[in-house]
Amino acid sequence: EVNRELHEYAENLYRHAVVYTWPEARQGSPVNFETVTSSILIFLNGLTASAITSPQSWDTAAQLKALDSHLKRLEQWIKSSVSSPAYSESSLHAKLR
Repeated sequence: EVNRELHEYAENLYRHAVVYTWPEARQGSPVNFETVTSSILIFLNGLTASAITSPQSWDTAAQLKALDSHLKRLEQWIKSSVSSPAYSESSLHAKLR
């Protein structure tokens, strides 16, 4: 139960962060928006697990470089997909509960 609640909290936090950081994400399709937020969550979970199991390969600098690269690619993808159907205000607010 606690794990599910933390996961939902993290997803909601990432949704807010994506909209705050990339306002154009609102213009993309809901599928793309969910893909971006899920991608961040999955990436961070994988990076954290890798850093724990192999700290010599994933020092802080390597983690930050990998995260920066991932976020830059997501930003490019968001900006290239803004021609998709707009994300309605009501569906956006439903996701940002």
